[in-house]
Amino acid sequence: MAGKVAKLEWVEREMDAASEKSGDPAVVLFFEVGVPEGIGGWSLTYSVFNEVCKDQVNLVQFRSGARKIELRFGGDELVKKLSL
Repeated sequence: MAGKVAKLEWVEREMDAASEKSGDPAVVLFFEVGVPEGIGGWSLTYSVFNEVCKDQVNLVQFRSGARKIELRFGGDELVKKLSL
């Protein structure tokens, strides 16, 4: 699997209602990634807006059926291993 890139498909975006009126609103982006053979042994490189907002912290959630994991990315932390 080394070197393979999974296809990322844009789904939607929404403003987080709880933070919408704050001075620091959160936008939630939804993507789908098809990985038919599962994500065992995969790593995720996260680089959405990190070059623009250096102090931004991003939460990435993966779901496979009822199983779910969350990964937090911030600062120089751009790559994490996936395991469900």
